[in-house]
Amino acid sequence: MNPSENLDRMAQAFIEQIEQDQAAGLAALPEALRAVVAATPDSYRGALLLAIDEYLNRPSQVSHLAGIQFGEVLGLLRAGCVLQVLTPEQHTALGDFMVEVGP
Repeated sequence: MNPSENLDRMAQAFIEQIEQDQAAGLAALPEALRAVVAATPDSYRGALLLAIDEYLNRPSQVSHLAGIQFGEVLGLLRAGCVLQVLTPEQHTALGDFMVEVGP
């Protein structure tokens, strides 16, 4: 296998992993919140779903790192509100959900 083929395979595996992680983040949300997140722009939605997946499905066992994961989700939610891809009500609903289900 030449280096270019190997790089292509690695890139494809990375893309597939990101898509799986985003799907897991979406699956962690209740139906009403899935619809809210699905209506956001692709780049924002991808970042938010990766952060949700990491926080809920792969929480850090170290408390300060878990806090950083939670802060990343909250920061992305706030950014969504500032960028007007989330309404204040959607921001609050997603934030409340994260607090309720967090590890």
